[in-house]
Amino acid sequence: MRKKSITMRWVTNNLAIIVLILMGVVLAVGSSIQAYYYGSARQIMEARAGSFVNAVNSHDSRQQKAFSDFILSQVEEFPDSGKMELAVLDKDMKVFCSSRGFEYQNSYLLPSYDETQIQESAVYRGRTINNEHYMALTVRFQNGGEEFFGVRLTTSLEEIDFHVGSIIMMVAALGVVVIFLVSYSGYYFTKSIVIPVGQVNATARKIAMGDYSTRLEAKTQDEIGELCETINYMAEELGRSEKMKNEFISSVSHELRTPLTAIRGWAETIADSPGDDKFTRERGIKVILSETARLGAMVEELLDFSRLQSGQFSFIMEKLDILAEIEETVMMFGERARRQGVELDLEEPEYISPVMGDRNRLKQVFVNVLDNALKYTDKGGRIVVSAGEKDGGAIINIIDDGCGIAAEDIPKVKTKFFKGTGARRGSGIGLAVVDEIVKKHGGVFEIASVLGEGTTVSIILPVASAKV
Repeated sequence: MRKKSITMRWVTNNLAIIVLILMGVVLAVGSSIQAYYYGSARQIMEARAGSFVNAVNSHDSRQQKAFSDFILSQVEEFPDSGKMELAVLDKDMKVFCSSRGFEYQNSYLLPSYDETQIQESAVYRGRTINNEHYMALTVRFQNGGEEFFGVRLTTSLEEIDFHVGSIIMMVAALGVVVIFLVSYSGYYFTKSIVIPVGQVNATARKIAMGDYSTRLEAKTQDEIGELCETINYMAEELGRSEKMKNEFISSVSHELRTPLTAIRGWAETIADSPGDDKFTRERGIKVILSETARLGAMVEELLDFSRLQSGQFSFIMEKLDILAEIEETVMMFGERARRQGVELDLEEPEYISPVMGDRNRLKQVFVNVLDNALKYTDKGGRIVVSAGEKDGGAIINIIDDGCGIAAEDIPKVKTKFFKGTGARRGSGIGLAVVDEIVKKHGGVFEIASVLGEGTTVSIILPVASAKV
């Protein structure tokens, strides 16, 4: 399909409407002005005809001057003979006399008036044989006797038409100026949109092809400028995500390579060792089982992340004793803590209201957080797990005095693929999974830390009695 630019759409839509509106305005103004001037001319003619008719109607037959002589004298004294022609019509609708001479030699055409069509007066507009536009007004006499019918005033409309035409031309010229200004303004406005949109389009294509370093210059403080800033932010976030993904792939590859190397090395050692070397065989099997378990945990974490991304993370909600799940998790990590020389303590109240949740998923949350705490707590350190209830929520805190997290990394540690400064083994997606699980339970997952002093992780879950 052929692309239609914004400029052409504006011209074909908005400008066409503006032109039609202005044409309508010009026609309406022209018609109104013409009606006004024609109406004024008619009023003047009606006033003159009325004065003449009143003089004729008031003639007294007992006066010495005959009626016809009286009419002739009135016609001769007509004051506006230079502007309009006054003619007296007889009963046969012929001119008896005219203000322009007794011998009627005028180019104005007399319409065929029928007495039944003229009650008091009638107006006629037409053109002469020379195509001159004129207006004629005929008014009946009330006291015309048997000889006279009425009076007819005729005036040329050429001067009025010229004047009206001049005004219409001026209005039309003003309309053309308005169209030009609107066109120029619209062209400038559309260009101010089209050019930046074109730049945004080109930049978006570069970003789509993987060039996340490209940026747009926000030249205006409007929606276009805001769009440029949004595109820049999107590129920055995509670049950061791409970097984190690459680091994640590298980290996962390294994490997978280490246990695989250990498994392969010990498998080869066992295969090459004498059959009676029980110590080497048992030690190798323990290492293989340990590394296999480690690989299995990593694969499960990756599978959980995949389900999280695809929206297939399933939950089986039930009312459960959260203290029992915490105790079980602490017991699970007790042996590992002793091996690492880390003190692991549990501080719990006598009772916490039950929580509606998925037992396995919440256990996964506690396992991931405790695993992280042990991972970043050195020998001689201490980890405290405490639980309580406040404002309708069960609060679980895991506090360690390990290496802590840099202040600039705290907002990012729950982001997928992120591995902060000084990160130790791991895929970098565990806390992202934890955060999502807690959110699905309607809870809050918070991390507070001071670099070199330790970290406090808080998990807040609504208790069953507080859930709607």
